[in-house]
Amino acid sequence: PGAGVKTVACAPMTNLAGKVVGVIQCSNKSLGGFSEEDLFFLEFLGRQAAVTLDLSIKNEARQAQQRKTAAMLKGCIKLAGKPTVSELSHKAGLLCKEVCGASQACCFMLQDGETSLTSWTKLVDGKAEVFTEKRVPLKGFLSEVLRSAAQDAEAS
Repeated sequence: PGAGVKTVACAPMTNLAGKVVGVIQCSNKSLGGFSEEDLFFLEFLGRQAAVTLDLSIKNEARQAQQRKTAAMLKGCIKLAGKPTVSELSHKAGLLCKEVCGASQACCFMLQDGETSLTSWTKLVDGKAEVFTEKRVPLKGFLSEVLRSAAQDAEAS
């Protein structure tokens, strides 16, 4: 308690899982000290506040997930209208970057019979948009991702 505090009552803020997520405090009761009834209500309020806090956090997370899903669906609709593989790859990378909140993202395409992955980057050269092609050897973690996806596809 700080300066000028004469009486104080505290109670833990305990959620439904029994985890203490905070403390609720009252100080300087107007008349006398805090009663057993005051403490009962303070504990009740602490539990209720903790439960409400949990629900609020879960609601915020659900709303964020809904916004992310809406952005992804909107982006997928836009992807369907891309006429070339280079445009589709570039836009898929941008969509991934936006939906996942990443600073960078890239879409690598595996073309039939190739041992490398291809990605395209859009550059603006004056007024023209130019796609530059980049090939990446199929090894390391990218190879593992593809191998794991192929195994999962075969299993289902």
